[in-house]
Amino acid sequence: MPLADSKGFILEIKVAPAAIADTLYWSFGDCKPETDVNVFVIEGQNFSCYYGGNTQLHLMQGITPSDDIKLSDGDKRQTPLLLYQAGKRTSHPLLVGRCVITTTAKLYFCFYQQNEKADYNYEMLPEVFAKNDKK
Repeated sequence: MPLADSKGFILEIKVAPAAIADTLYWSFGDCKPETDVNVFVIEGQNFSCYYGGNTQLHLMQGITPSDDIKLSDGDKRQTPLLLYQAGKRTSHPLLVGRCVITTTAKLYFCFYQQNEKADYNYEMLPEVFAKNDKK
């Protein structure tokens, strides 16, 4: 769902009781592929993506449920597992991660442009989701 206080969105994931999978794989990247500049900084379960040209650099923030985040080869997108296992030597870097899923917990992902009203951490995301769900 779109964020009210920032250019970005938040996801809440609830796992169905009959789910067979126990791992969720995700990827993020190609913020502006035509510029070919995507620089990632990973800090625990948060990351920053700098993208754009030399004179017009932009920043996108990401928060995930797990600190299992790493660079990967964006050319190996055939399956989520293959992308997760791919090495990081590539001309198309992406971030990949994985989270353990259970039927008792909700997972939150948030991707946004930070500003004075939007500066989040993972513990804040259930409240951020609830606030945006009411709008």
